[in-house]
Amino acid sequence: MNELVFIQNDQPITTSLKIAEVFEKRHDHILEKIEILKTELTTPENMGVLNENYNPQFFKSNYQNSQGKSQPMYLLNRDAFMEVVGNLNGAKARQFKRKYFATFNEMEKKLQEFNDPLRIATRYQGKLTRLKETDIIKQLVAYAKIQGSKHADKLYVVYTNLANKIVGLKGGERDNATIKQLNTLDDVESMIFHIIKRGMAQCKHYKEIYQDCKIRLNAFLEITFGEQRLIA
Repeated sequence: MNELVFIQNDQPITTSLKIAEVFEKRHDHILEKIEILKTELTTPENMGVLNENYNPQFFKSNYQNSQGKSQPMYLLNRDAFMEVVGNLNGAKARQFKRKYFATFNEMEKKLQEFNDPLRIATRYQGKLTRLKETDIIKQLVAYAKIQGSKHADKLYVVYTNLANKIVGLKGGERDNATIKQLNTLDDVESMIFHIIKRGMAQCKHYKEIYQDCKIRLNAFLEITFGEQRLIA
């Protein structure tokens, strides 16, 4: 787990192990401090301060050390992190705090966008377009096999990679795409769908259809983003 902050249960989280590593402290000392903080935070006077805007949360977990043994650690939300590192001073500590806070902010922004109703609707529309594209590629696979292709089944990956390249995504990144990327992806996959459909109707060779897609998408790149580069 190399990330400073990651998303778990719909909130940005860090770990006591990562805090110890980044701030160059012994992990057992960080664990001791967390246990003390947990006790302090449950006193009546402190419980009255906690609310939805400030609620330090410590979740007990474990990790495997270099010997493969299970060892305790804590998962912490932003407020819990602030409690743990609040009294760490010095230029280096302040630098690490700023980096952590910036990362928490980035993760929270991503989480808000990921759960945005507009993004959810855009993602749903993209899935509908993807289903249409997948169906037409299925037809293209059979079409290419008739034309003698021995690797027609790879056309699914070929066209997926083509669409992803236009948007600047890798295969596993679609679920984390921004609204702008999702909208562009929807346009690109709709374009691919129509070019393939028209190419088969015109009895073009399957390789020529792919070249038609690249020509149209290169034009799309230039018009939409002002890019002159060609898709290889």
